[in-house]
Amino acid sequence: MAVRPCPAPARRFAKWSAIASLAIGSAGQVTYHLMAAAGWTSAPWPVTALVACLPVAVLGMGCALAHLLHTTDSNA
Repeated sequence: MAVRPCPAPARRFAKWSAIASLAIGSAGQVTYHLMAAAGWTSAPWPVTALVACLPVAVLGMGCALAHLLHTTDSNA
């Protein structure tokens, strides 16, 4: 089975989404540990809202990457 080359826009998007994912995950861990150290038993609403939006963002990024991988336009 031949392997198709990955389009440059898809590679670039994957790189930046991976970097953003690592940064967001790190920020989430730091936030959790700071709140636990301060004795907080519940997160403030902005943290809850951000965490609730993460699955939607992941789904959107996955769809965007799939679109970029399947594009046949060499100018994309």
